[in-house]
Order: sequence, then C-alpha cells, then structure tokens
Amino acid sequence: MFTSEDYYKDADSGLKNQLKRFDLMNVQQTVHIDNTKISYYEVTNEKPVLLMLPGATGKGISLFRIAQQLQDEFHIFMLDYPDIDELDSAALAIIKMMKDRGIERFNVLAHSYGSFLLQGILKHEPKMVNKLVTINGYSKYYMGFFALRTERKNLQRFLKFINYVPFNRYQDRYASKTRVAIDIYKENKPYQKFWKGFYEELLMISDKEETITNYRMMLDYWKEFVGPITFDDFEGEALCITTKGGNVKGKEGLISSFNKVEEKRIDKSSSLALVEFAGDIVQSTKNFLRE
Repeated sequence: MFTSEDYYKDADSGLKNQLKRFDLMNVQQTVHIDNTKISYYEVTNEKPVLLMLPGATGKGISLFRIAQQLQDEFHIFMLDYPDIDELDSAALAIIKMMKDRGIERFNVLAHSYGSFLLQGILKHEPKMVNKLVTINGYSKYYMGFFALRTERKNLQRFLKFINYVPFNRYQDRYASKTRVAIDIYKENKPYQKFWKGFYEELLMISDKEETITNYRMMLDYWKEFVGPITFDDFEGEALCITTKGGNVKGKEGLISSFNKVEEKRIDKSSSLALVEFAGDIVQSTKNFLRE
C-alpha cells in the first residue's frame, strides 16, 4: 500500500509509521472464488470475526484507522471489492470465501457504498451475520424513483468519463479534487497532509479495469427500483452510525429496513467522517459488539 513518499510530503510521521506497520504486519492476501478475485487484509487471532467492507474507494485499507483500534478484540477481514461487476455475484463470492475458511457466523462493519455489499450478504445468507454496523450506509428502497434515476445517471456519466479519457487524466483530475475536498484537521497541517496523501494514493494504486468494475458493481445496485424492503430473516441487531448531511433519505431507508436497530447520530458533517470521527465510531462499535 505505502508505495511512495511523494504522496505524503510534509505529512505527520507518526501516522506514516502507523500505516507502514499495519501494512507490514497484516500482509494483503488474495483468493479466487469461482474465478472472482478477492483481496483482503487479515488480522488473525482467536477473537470474534469482523468483516469490514469499504466505501467508494473499494479498498479495505481505507479502514485501517478503524481496524487499528479494533484489532485486539476482533479477527478482522478488511476486504477490497471483489473483481466482478454484479452485486449479487460479489456478495455470493464473499459468502463462499467465509465458508471456505470455516467461518459460519461473523459480524460486519460496512462504510458507505460497502453497505450495498452488506445488503447482498443479508439477501442470501442473513443468518450468517451476527451483528452489523454501518457508517453512513444507505438503501435505495426509500429514496423514490427520481432520486434512484439520478444516482444511476451520475454513475453512468462517471463510467463514460473513465472509459473515454486517458486513465491517468482521470486519476490526476480526481486526485486534485481529493486534495481540495479533504479539509479536516485545519489546525494540524501534517495530519491533514497525511490524509490527503493517503486518499490520493488509494486513487493512484487502482488501475482502470479495477475502477470500472467497482463502479459497475455500484451501478448494478441502482439498476432497478424494488421496494420497500426489510431484512426480516436477519435475526441479529444493527447499529447505524450516521453523520450530518449526505443522502438523508437513503440513510433513513437503511435504518428502517432492520427490525432490531440502534441509531448513533453524530450531529456534525465532515469531508472525511470515517477519519475525523474515528474515535466515536470505534467506541460505539466496541460497545455494541461487546453486548
């Protein structure tokens, strides 16, 4: 993961060392499940299993800051998105991967778009999930037809752009947007520069084929309107952590799809809630999964 110091110029050395140590101690692994590749970081111990599903980056390592603080209490799998563009097939590949490892029951933490994969897992094997935590996760089922169509069109335009411009141009454009968008830690520039570099690197280490596959899988989620839906066969409990703003109806829709659900609201907005509110997220997750 940590491929170049260029991304982290003048960034906080403590955070850089933490990322390097995590990367070295938990080497990324790859398995092939029925011709579907799944890459993941595993923190191995005898604790309860926690499957971690990333947001739009599609990279499990994007959750390393959360995983760092949970690794003493959980056997962690931090997954990259499977290299397949059908959401159901991706969810089934993850389920088979866990079964192949002899894991019949596990907890899930899903961030943002990772909640789409979580919903796929619950659709096919709800009884495998013990408890689940979502961070700004959302569902299409309560958003309405026009909002659904907007999400679909936005992704279609994005995919068209990636397909028709040189990939390095796409990377440069969105790297620049990333650097501008991340405005957390305004009083601590070395911290801010680390996270700008970290997310720029996540963008740069993804190749064109991988990026297109990831976003086609997201588009697959939005392709049809069927709803509302509830996960009645999921007998466990859900904790939905939300921050201010974003896709409010989608967040409310996901919350309402669970029978046993607790909502944790962080009444603040952030360009990078996963990082800025990591302390709240970790503590809420620990308390919830310990019960």
